[in-house]
Amino acid sequence: MSDELFEAIDHHDSKRVEALLSTGADPNAALSQPPEWTPLGAAIEELEFGGSVDVVRLLVAHGADVNAPYVGTKLAPLHAAMFSENIEVIELILDAGANPNALSDEDRSPLRFAVERDALDMAALFLRHGAVATIDNSGGFCGETALGMAARKANLAMIQLLVGAGASVAAKDSDGRTALEHLPPRATLDSQTWDAAIELLAGLGR
Repeated sequence: MSDELFEAIDHHDSKRVEALLSTGADPNAALSQPPEWTPLGAAIEELEFGGSVDVVRLLVAHGADVNAPYVGTKLAPLHAAMFSENIEVIELILDAGANPNALSDEDRSPLRFAVERDALDMAALFLRHGAVATIDNSGGFCGETALGMAARKANLAMIQLLVGAGASVAAKDSDGRTALEHLPPRATLDSQTWDAAIELLAGLGR
């Protein structure tokens, strides 16, 4: 029945998926051959190719583990949803108990991923679901904190979001640098943006 479930997912057949799950198909049985998807991982991957959010919703409703690695690595369904930048699916998985602080294989937290993508709504969603617990953590390829990355990108809206959520302006990244030290020179930015960022990153706006 597992093969039938994956076939239904591949064909974007939500009615067939529902029928199989209702008659005992295991929503957590992974493919026996590469890429060794879990059904939930496969359904999220299929969104890029016209798959339906309804299939994801059905799998979650029938007990799909939203925190189980889906390709035999650290990658969880939340990471697949992040890469597709599908806010609806991200929220669905978070509401079902996905860990908002789960690190990817590249040691990127969901929050740092959102900051890297300048995805303000995604970052806010992660923070509402508990990413504030690791808001000051550093890591990933550049070893930055979320706030340090936002400062380097001079993303004022993201800086405001993170500081407002409790990010520490004194937190240091893997190189011992604060977010303020990542802000580009004033001459390279709009002066109002730079001044507002300085106020926040120096702790004057808190």
